[in-house]
Amino acid sequence: MGHPFDMEYVGKDIETKWTVIESGRDASRRFGSHIVLREQPCPTPHATRSVSEDKVSSAWRLFIDDSILRHIKRCTEAEAARAGEQNWSLAIEELDA
Repeated sequence: MGHPFDMEYVGKDIETKWTVIESGRDASRRFGSHIVLREQPCPTPHATRSVSEDKVSSAWRLFIDDSILRHIKRCTEAEAARAGEQNWSLAIEELDA
């Protein structure tokens, strides 16, 4: 028992809308062959150059850059201050260890 195509459902927020479409097509009505990913799964050249087999942290740094580490540092220090720890700080090097 299926749903009639192009039937619209409205979410509880009264703004979100879903439309049932025919299987094998996306919302723009293109058929499957137009939306197939043709790339082979493998590391990018950047990842291959940047990751060292003997240093696991090199793979970690592909996902966690300096701006993310600074954000984690700020949030951690803010939470320490909220918990009553005065003059508590964390070095970026400690996070990156």
